[in-house]
Amino acid sequence: MKETIQAPPCQPFDDAPAGEESPLREILEKTAVPTAPEPAPATLVGRITCFRADGSVEATYDWPAGQIHTRIVQSTLALDPSAVGRECVLAFDRGEIGRPIVVGLLQPAGPAEGPLIIHAENGVVIQSGAARIELREDGEINIQGMYINSQAYGPHRIKGGSVKIN
Repeated sequence: MKETIQAPPCQPFDDAPAGEESPLREILEKTAVPTAPEPAPATLVGRITCFRADGSVEATYDWPAGQIHTRIVQSTLALDPSAVGRECVLAFDRGEIGRPIVVGLLQPAGPAEGPLIIHAENGVVIQSGAARIELREDGEINIQGMYINSQAYGPHRIKGGSVKIN
């Protein structure tokens, strides 16, 4: 039969009897314990600063306060050169401040100044049910619908190389 030996419970090491000062205790209390770097916040607002020729994008952000970082970012949305200068929402891969991901672009408050411009290389289609407006890259515009109403408060002009009605 094997004999079981029980070890006494562990006690914290101390080199002085209770109630007396301990040189070891003083050293341990004065020694700074290094802390882990502050984790990245869930999200931060940064700014898109560069769109490179290879398609990579740089953003600048401030974390912790006063420490400006500029990094190449990943993105969950398609970015183009028009994003440069825009504020963006950044998340961080695995909580690492050096691994930013653009998860959105902040929209300007209030109505946009100037016209809304939609640019597409291969045309634009706006469709709702049976209504459809198509802008083709070759310059052709098609408007289709069950009923098409056109109204002018001033002169209503129809111009073209030729105008065909029915």
